[in-house]
Amino acid sequence: MFLVRKSQNWSRLGHSGGRRPFRGFPLERLQLLSSVWDREIGSLAAHCRLEGVEGDRLVVSATSAAAANELGLRGRSLVRALNKYFNRAWLSGIKVVGEPGR
Repeated sequence: MFLVRKSQNWSRLGHSGGRRPFRGFPLERLQLLSSVWDREIGSLAAHCRLEGVEGDRLVVSATSAAAANELGLRGRSLVRALNKYFNRAWLSGIKVVGEPGR
């Protein structure tokens, strides 16, 4: 279900536990990102799931190669659309990974 990475490289809302383990990473960004993700991704949401943030890149799992290809093609415009919800642009790209558990 969850990707396994070094915890200091990943920022996940579920790992916060009510404290600030991400060295000043504003968790409000993750809440906002989570709430606008489905709106911006549109019909592709059924095939792509937002997994987390690694540095300044979104980590998204795709259920198929076609969904991963579509994310690659729409990546720049999607990042631009997501950055408009924040005071300063902090996302620079999308990292597509395979479906978790495979």
